[in-house]
Parts: sequence; structure tokens; C-alpha cells
Amino acid sequence: MPVAAIALCLGIVLLSPAVLASESGLLFETDTPISLELKGPLRRLIRQKHKRKEMAFTLTTPAGAHEVTVRARGKSRMRVCSFPPLRISFADDATPGTLFKGEDNLKLVTHCLDSNSAQANAILEYAAYRIFNIFTEIGYRVRLADIAYTESDAQAPTARNFGFLIESRRALSERLSGNFIQAPGVALGALEQSHLASVFLFQYLIGNTDWSLVAADEPNCCHNGDLLDIGKRRFYVPYDFDLAGLVNASYAYPDPALRIRRVTQRVYRGFCLPDAVVESALTDVMARWTEIKQMVDQLPIEGRDARELHDFLEGFHRLATGERDILNVIKRSCLGSAQRR
Repeated sequence: MPVAAIALCLGIVLLSPAVLASESGLLFETDTPISLELKGPLRRLIRQKHKRKEMAFTLTTPAGAHEVTVRARGKSRMRVCSFPPLRISFADDATPGTLFKGEDNLKLVTHCLDSNSAQANAILEYAAYRIFNIFTEIGYRVRLADIAYTESDAQAPTARNFGFLIESRRALSERLSGNFIQAPGVALGALEQSHLASVFLFQYLIGNTDWSLVAADEPNCCHNGDLLDIGKRRFYVPYDFDLAGLVNASYAYPDPALRIRRVTQRVYRGFCLPDAVVESALTDVMARWTEIKQMVDQLPIEGRDARELHDFLEGFHRLATGERDILNVIKRSCLGSAQRR
């Protein structure tokens, strides 16, 4: 079924021009999917994706059009995606008084491959970000988008797919009154413990092993995460969840060192923290479980994709509500557990 039809079947309402016009600067303040058109030299951008060259495009919402530049981005997805993820850049004076106020360089996660499963993957990665947003406000916000991609000389879209926009670093830091820092590494004790416990539980919930507080994306820490200072506290802010079991992308394979066969097999990769900190974080997660379920029930997916998503989340829920099952897993598996014993 076409994605637009799925949206209608599931009761998703795309914003009207009047609503958008009143939503100046509030791109990530609502969860309602937004309708976009991205028009420009698509064929050339995709053909030359490895050059990462900025190209002129027009980004149109029901509230109006914006002249932007677009380039391909990403690392592993640059290799596997026939339609790469994109970065949309606005001119410095182009966003005041608009939906995109405060944003400079927006990341757009696309459908990657031309298949129904790849479309579902994009929606499921969006869901991973939304789950973390439910856990904590100290994370990148996202907005689902129903996107029409149109070639420069075409009158009608050449493709239409769901993707999602990710809040920029500048907007996140301004929202939280924080500062991103660059460092070759981070000491465990330097990070805010309760937030860190939430990160560890979140990564375990979504079945993500493609992250680290140790491995640096040259030359700075951390792998698939940013370091953010808010006042005197330091936070690890995760991103990139396409290799998580929740998404279960066709190109996702676990690190052989983990000794698991599929990314849908959960592995706890967090460091050992005080029991009280972990238990408190788990209590907070379970208090938000109904909100998480309500969010995923609104996603524009159906059939097998929806069933597998619910089954995967239920696997975590069963473990979390068992008699200390998940706490025992964490104690056995957390990094540094051998030293504790």
C-alpha cells in the first residue's frame, strides 16, 4: 500500500497551511507528520553522492517555500543506500519567523532503498528517537515527514516516501542551554549518572549495539553520540539507530565480537552503575511504558512490520516486569562487572 494511503488509513492528519503558519519556530514541538516537497537536481545528487557536494534545492511546506542547499551525508549508509540520507542547510537569515526558526543544518533520514521494508526501517528509526524523547528531554527531537521528491525539470514528484527530520545541534543546545564539547574521550564519572542509566536502558530496549563511550569517531568521542555540557553536568546524547534490532534493517549485522547472530538479539553494553541508579531509571522507563505504546500505535506501519515491532517491545517489557530479571541481566553483563565481583 502506498505510504500516503497508509497515513490516511491510520488517521494521520498532515498539517494545514493555517496550522503551519501559526507554528513558527516550533518544528519539533508537535508529533504530527509534516508534508514536504524537496525539488532539485535529485538524479545528480544521488549519482554524485560520494562527493557530498552542496546543491541548490527548494524545500516547500504548505506554509511556503525555502531556498536551501542539500548534500548527501552519512557513513555506513553512504555505502548501502541507493537514496542516501541528506543534510538540508538554510541561509543564515532565511529562517526567522518560519517553521524552521533556529535551525541551520537539518539532517533528513530518508527511505535509503526503494522497497517497502526500507520505508518501514525509516519509520522505525524515527520511533527509536521518539522513545528516547519519552525517556528524557536531553536528546535529539525528530519530526516524521511525508516527503515528495521532485526532479528540477519535473512537474510531478518522482518519488514519495516517509522520512524524518532531526533537530540540529544548535537548536538542541539552545533549547537546553547547553554546549557541545569535543574531547578524545570521556570518564564515566564525568557523566550525569541518572541520564546515563537511561541511555543504557534505552540502547538495550531498542537492541542497539552500534554505540560506545570508548570508540571515538576520529578524533573525538563518542561513537554515535555527542557530549553535551549543561551547567556543570555532562551528558551523552545518542543518535543513529538504523542498526538497532528495533529497526532490523536488511543491511544490519552485529559485530562478530558480540557473538550474536542477529541484531534483534539484545546485548546490554552499558557500564556498571550503582544499583539504586539503575533501578530508579528502570522505574521511570516502566512508568512511561503506556506512553511508548501509544506512540508506536500511531506509526504509519501495518501488517508484519507492526506485529514485529510490538513483539520486540514486548520482549523487553516481559524482562523488565519479571522478578528482577532485567536487573540480573544488567549486573551480569554491564561493562566492569568482573571488577565488581
